[in-house]
Amino acid sequence: MKKPLEKHFPSTEPTHFKKSLSDFISNISPNLTNVAKENAISSLEKIFQNFVPKTSLYYQTPFEPFWVYIKVAFLSGFFVAFPLIFFFMWQFFSPAMKDYEKRNIIYVIFFATLLFVGGALLGYFYVFPIIIDFAMDYSTETLVPVLTMDGYFQIFSKTLLGFGIVFELPLILIILALINIVSSNSLIRFFRYAVVIIFVLSAVITPPDILSQFIMALPLIILYGFSILAVKFIEFRRDK
Repeated sequence: MKKPLEKHFPSTEPTHFKKSLSDFISNISPNLTNVAKENAISSLEKIFQNFVPKTSLYYQTPFEPFWVYIKVAFLSGFFVAFPLIFFFMWQFFSPAMKDYEKRNIIYVIFFATLLFVGGALLGYFYVFPIIIDFAMDYSTETLVPVLTMDGYFQIFSKTLLGFGIVFELPLILIILALINIVSSNSLIRFFRYAVVIIFVLSAVITPPDILSQFIMALPLIILYGFSILAVKFIEFRRDK
């Protein structure tokens, strides 16, 4: 989670990590010579260096780390439980659907999970680092950022959840088509306005730079086009 910060702050190798490796090797191989022990520690450091945080975050209140860890647990639980959450959402709409439409529930849950996780991964690997880079560009010799755990996690969680939720657009349109609220023709006529709305939504969710806005907007436009094809297929099945 803190990886995007490492190029903006001097990397400091945590001393407790090397001491933990030394204690671990001493416990499993107490007869090793000092040279062999140093070589083993060096090899393990190279293996685990990408997993060890090198950038410090700060906290302002005594219980801030505790509550941030609780929020991280809730966010992780939400991602793991998302298929079940979407299943209960589907049950809300199911009374208005026909039997053959209800039988497709497993496919809907699969694609809903795929889109949500895909959107969150796009936000994590591509957009979140851009947000951090954009924010850190304001730092100068007289403006030194001191990042707190809670503030940093808020940006992180909003980016992941925002991208995950907006990537559910095709599923929302498909559900609306199944209950005869939208049609493929209406989606085609609304395409021009949809592009404008998508770019406005991308500008609100992402930081005010063109690159991150396009990273969100272009996949959403493609997903909107895919939604039109999916709704056409649903109409074809219904007519048949």
